[in-house]
Order: sequence, then C-alpha cells, then structure tokens
Amino acid sequence: MANGHIVIADEHTLYDYDGHGVKAIATGFNLIKDVLIDRWDRLWVATYEGLYCFFNRAFTCHRLTDKDDIVRAIGIDSTGSVVMGTLNGKVLRDGKVVADDANNYFAPNAVSIGNDVFMAANGDVMRVNGNVTRLGLPHDRYQFVSKAGGRLIVGSRKSIIAYTLESGHIDTLQTGTPYPWCAADDGQGQLWVGSTFGLFADGKQVEYSQKLIVTSMERDSRGNILFASKDSCFLIRDGRIQHLDIPTIRGHEVRSLHLSPKGFLILAVIDGLFVGHIDKDYTISDLRFYDHTNGFTALEPLMATMAEGSDGTVWLAGVEEVTSFNPAVLLAYDEHDTYIAPPLRWWQHWWVWLIIIATMLITVWLITRWYEKRRNRQRMIRLQREKLQREQQIEDIRQKAIRATTDEANVQTGSGTLAKDIVKMTEHAAYERLTFRTASGTIVADTKDIAYFKADGNYSQLVTFHGQDTILVGLGALEKTLNPEVFVRADRSTLVNIHHISELMPRQRRCIFCSPAGEKVETTLLAPAFKRLQALL
Repeated sequence: MANGHIVIADEHTLYDYDGHGVKAIATGFNLIKDVLIDRWDRLWVATYEGLYCFFNRAFTCHRLTDKDDIVRAIGIDSTGSVVMGTLNGKVLRDGKVVADDANNYFAPNAVSIGNDVFMAANGDVMRVNGNVTRLGLPHDRYQFVSKAGGRLIVGSRKSIIAYTLESGHIDTLQTGTPYPWCAADDGQGQLWVGSTFGLFADGKQVEYSQKLIVTSMERDSRGNILFASKDSCFLIRDGRIQHLDIPTIRGHEVRSLHLSPKGFLILAVIDGLFVGHIDKDYTISDLRFYDHTNGFTALEPLMATMAEGSDGTVWLAGVEEVTSFNPAVLLAYDEHDTYIAPPLRWWQHWWVWLIIIATMLITVWLITRWYEKRRNRQRMIRLQREKLQREQQIEDIRQKAIRATTDEANVQTGSGTLAKDIVKMTEHAAYERLTFRTASGTIVADTKDIAYFKADGNYSQLVTFHGQDTILVGLGALEKTLNPEVFVRADRSTLVNIHHISELMPRQRRCIFCSPAGEKVETTLLAPAFKRLQALL
C-alpha cells in the first residue's frame, strides 16, 4: 500500500485500488508470485520469468472486457474523453461501449478535429461527438484519417480524398497511390502520403535514402513533417527530406511516432517504447528505452496513431491492451532509477574468478609438492642404496678379518693382530650404541641388535633380538633423534630398522627381522606400510 492505493495481483494481472474503483496497472505476466512497494514508491513484481519494476507506476495498461477484441484507433475529444475503436467494430468512450457493429471493424487510425473524433472503418468513416454517426462516404475500405487546413483527409486502398466538414463536400486529391498508411500536409499546399512502397507527393513517388514502408507520419506546429520507415526517422522541411540520425533506435522497427506539443518525441517500436526530448532544431536528447524491465509491458504496439490529452497523457494501442503514460513523468526520473540492469552471468561475478585463481594456485602448489616429494624420495632411495653398498663392503672386510683371526698360520706370522684391529674398526663403523631411559634406569643398545620400536601410549617399546623394554620417550620424539637412514616410520605406531628387514608378507601383514647372527623377530604392520617399505628396500 502506498499513497492510499492498494495493489492487488492475480496470476497474470496487477490492479490498483484507490478506494473508489479498481483499474488494471499491467497484464501479461507469467505467474505473479509476490509484489512489493518500496519507500521510493516503486512497485516491484516477482514472477516466474523474473523481477519487474514499475517506477512510480508511470505506465497504466487497460484491457477490454472482450479478450478476443483489440483496440485499434484512439482519439481524445474536446471534453478529454478517450474514444476508441476496436477490431470487432465496437466504439468505446471512457471504457464504455457506445456503439457495436461487428461488420464495421476499425483501421488503426483516428484524428480529432474540434469536438469530433474521426475513425477510419470498413465501408465508411465514423464520427464520434457524443453520438456515433457515419459520414456517408462512398463504400470502400478506408485505411486512415488525417487533417489539413480544417478539412478531413481520408485514405482508402488506392486514393486520397478530402472531406469538408461544414458542407460535406468531397474532393479527390490523389489516385493511384498503392496502399497508403498515413498522410500529412506541410502547410504550403503539399500533401505527403506514406504507403507500403515508400513516400508519395502529388501522386508521384519521392526519392529518398530508402524505399520502404512508411508506417507513421505527423506534422508539428511549424508545418514540418516527421515520418518513420523501418528503424529510421526522417524530417520533411521546406520540401526537402532529411534523415534524423538516431543510433539508439537502430534494430528497432518503428511502428508509430508522436510529436507532443510539450516537446517530447515518442517512438513505439515493435519490442518497446522510446521517449525523449525534441528541440526546436530537431535535436533529440535524453532518449530512453522502455520495455518489461522498467514498466512497459505492452505485448506489441500497433501501427496506429497515438492520442494525447490536455494533461500530457499519451494513449498507445497494443496487440492486447491500451497503455497510457505521461512522458514528463517518465523522463523526470534518473536513468539509474528507471532501468534495471540484467543479472550478471555466472562467470561475471568477481568471486567466481577468485575461486578459479585460488584453485589454480592450489593445483600448482600440489603438483610442485608432489614433484618435490617424489624427487626427495628418489634421492633418499639412492642414498640408502649407496649406504647399504658401503656397509656391505665394510661387512665383507669385517668377515674376512674375523676369519683371519681364527687362522693359526696368520696368528703365528703376526697377521692376526692386524685382523683383530680391522674387526674392531669395522664394528665401530657399522654400528652405533644408543642410550635410553627406562622406569628402572638406563639401558644401552646397539643398532645391530634393534629390530623395531612400537608406540606404547606416551612411551615406546624397544624390541631387540634379545628381548624388549619400555623406554620413557614417545615414538614421535624418538623418530626425530634417530638416524633416518636406518630407522623409518612404517606406520603410525611402528618405527623399523630397515637394515634388518629380511622378509615382508603383505597378505599376512607380517614383517620379519633378522640379525647378523641369525636371530629373528617379527611384528604386524598396517597394509599401506608394506608399499612404502618395499619402495625403500
């Protein structure tokens, strides 16, 4: 509710109730879901097709009670009443039917002269001035009506005639003009006629930049004529034709135009409406386009004349309804207030590009990290292989030295002493003595005797080939202090000596360790641990 008005909506139509009566604001919506009036008195309509906005409800749509009928001709008499002629032969005055003749369908054209409104119809021209009468013209299919020098100009299918209102005298002005649609005089005795095949004067075709159908034509107070052809507008001044450069309307076929005495140019195009200011030198400014996104919901404007009341209200006939609006009200709003930008596509949002860039950076980081881990793993495997080769060489030398100490001939010759020294040196190089704290004291273990460590809460189990003890250090801290080339984390709870692994059995989840002296122990590991140990070995 706003300004004492209540907006009512059904599935397809908006209505305005002012306390006295209900009138339609707009129709043709596809399933209205909700309406809202904001603090700027703008009406917002949520439909199945999207969101519509009506700024100050500047456009008002009027529907006939007969949904199969179409308003084609509109005129305003001297009392300000709106007179309409329909396709089915009805004559309405201020929305009330005053005449009905199904055989007398009206052409999309009307003109007001004095107190009368004239409308071209099938067979004759109708005169409405409180009563509806016929002029009594020869029976023909009349296309349009206009006025020139106080006389009524009437166009049929192939001729233009003039009718004098006071005397009822008929003059034939032109013949042979094919399918005329509109006419206007320039105040200098020249009648210009627009037809399906272009522009005509004195019954002869006039050359100009294009020879297309002329759909609408109007004369201003200075005798200059403005007419529309396809998506272009032209000016006739002093007998010369000038093209008006209006880039905005290119691609929009003009159905009708109207020159308002208040200085507005109105162009009804096939897909909407253009409204702007026209100056004395015919410079067009502030030309704005209106369609369903900013209040103009007419399905398709007709090639019909527009009518303007004394208060500046303009009436326009469409395929399904009549629309009334005031150009001054439309242009009073700023462009930012009278236009709803279409919604952005999904790729036009800033956060979409932020996600894409972040995803790319994370992907590059993950690939780099995987490559570094793979390279470091290969380097570690190579170092392990080289270390094992060196240790094997030292072990071979040690075994030879041990055998040399037991050889009596070497002992007698003095070589046994050298062999013993070699055994001590290699034993010190191959193995390392480690010290650990336990609950009862301190123990010392050689790396050659250690098979693996097992996590035991905050402590660890030290498993050697001779037994096991609980040491007062966690497995994580233990891993940091031990040689990573000897002790490797197999799984979350096991740290193994890879130099003593003799057999891996993944199916039984068993890992068997063997000491240099031949003692064996074993433990169970998680399934993923075997792949890592196999790669290291």
